[in-house]
Amino acid sequence: MRYVIYAASPFACVLEEGQTPDPALAYAAHRKDWLNLGIAAVGYGQGIIEDLPDYPNDFTEGVLVWSDPGTPAKVSRLLRSADVVVGFNHYNHTDLLLQSNGVGVTTQYDLLCELLNQSEVERQEEVPSGYSLAAFARANGVAYRPVDSPALWQQGQVEAVKEHCLATVRAIHKLLVLGLEGKLNDPVTGKAVCLPSMQTVLAELAC
Repeated sequence: MRYVIYAASPFACVLEEGQTPDPALAYAAHRKDWLNLGIAAVGYGQGIIEDLPDYPNDFTEGVLVWSDPGTPAKVSRLLRSADVVVGFNHYNHTDLLLQSNGVGVTTQYDLLCELLNQSEVERQEEVPSGYSLAAFARANGVAYRPVDSPALWQQGQVEAVKEHCLATVRAIHKLLVLGLEGKLNDPVTGKAVCLPSMQTVLAELAC
């Protein structure tokens, strides 16, 4: 079975509370203003489920720039080609961003959902305190640093945004492998978390 991990960077910025807008940047009204957030780039990594621990062998990755001709169709084909789509908080954010911009996608294996289930934390509309991707990365020694990718993109730092998309994909991949091996540390409790296999989750979804 084939899997694909994807991460999308919005084009527009979102003002934090108390932040002064930069007149040189474009902003969306809020974090769920999907159409006005737009998409700058989509990073991905794909491979065979049985070969997950062999990273980077048998793992193909890349970045698609949304404004390039044919990119939405390429992203659709990429996601449809996989038996399982993997992400982190995609059910509440990234899937909705792509869906609002014409790409039909539903992430079947959402790492955040599975982590919260194992940690007995109720799934919420916003990421529970302490359970961000960056927090999981820090707790597990995985290199990952969140950046303001929409601002970087609008400032012309295209390569930095593309690298951030790939860094996000790689972080999700590494956390996934640790979780499947029962070696993933919960950043809040410090306890080791064991995630269900993709096949188990897909079987549950099919019921």
